[in-house]
Amino acid sequence: YWWLNRASSYLLLGGLWLLCSFPIVTLFPASAAMHAAFRAWQDNPDDAFYVHFFARLRGFFWQDFWLGLLWLLFAGLLVMN
Repeated sequence: YWWLNRASSYLLLGGLWLLCSFPIVTLFPASAAMHAAFRAWQDNPDDAFYVHFFARLRGFFWQDFWLGLLWLLFAGLLVMN
C-alpha cells in the first residue's frame, strides 16, 4: 500500500510541475518549487507535498523568474555565439 501512495504522489507532483511550467517563462519557478517539495518530503514523508510546492512557488516566484530569465539570456548568448 505504501508504494502505491508514494508512486501516486510522484505522479501528481510531476503533473503539478508540468501544469505550472507549461508557460515556458514559469519553467524555472516551477522547477525550484518541485525540488523544494521533494526536499521537504524527504524530511517528513507524511506531509502533503502540494502544500510545500505551492508555498515555494508563491514565496519565491519572482526571484526564480528573474534568475530563469538570466539563464535563458545566457543560454541564448551561447547559442548565438
